[in-house]
Amino acid sequence: VICQKRVREWLQRLKIPAACILMHHNAVSGLDRGRHVRQLIVVGRTLPPPSAVEDLAEALTGAAVERLGLDENGRERWYPKVDGRQEMTGGLLHLTQVDQHPDVIAEAFRASINEGGLMQDIGRPRAVERTEASPLNIMLMTDTCPDMPVDEIISMAALAARPSDLMLSL
Repeated sequence: VICQKRVREWLQRLKIPAACILMHHNAVSGLDRGRHVRQLIVVGRTLPPPSAVEDLAEALTGAAVERLGLDENGRERWYPKVDGRQEMTGGLLHLTQVDQHPDVIAEAFRASINEGGLMQDIGRPRAVERTEASPLNIMLMTDTCPDMPVDEIISMAALAARPSDLMLSL
């Protein structure tokens, strides 16, 4: 299971099977601990606030970035939603809405941290090295579209109606 650090710490206090490996986002690069797992569950994802990627873009380019700013309540405005798509294993596309910063450099940082981090998480069990004798099931519990085809998309509403889909064979 790869999740937020506080969730990992909470899970460690529970009596979960010793065979369950717990890791957290932003601390998996280069780790080989999951090479032989049968199932990977990724809960959530890393996504910095818009101001953080705006700061990075300005630091890199030396040019001012048009900031998303604050809303009428003084809270940071979130990324605008744009049309996105998720490729399915059968070749069809699932249309959805995804976060995207309007500034191209800030967006590159956002995508690198968010989608790039998700791909780093997915890479821990070394799926590319798997054979029929060592299959891997990956469950992504996130609103980020990975840069790879997926078998099925289940909404949170549908999952709430089918909680058995979360049951694991441990």
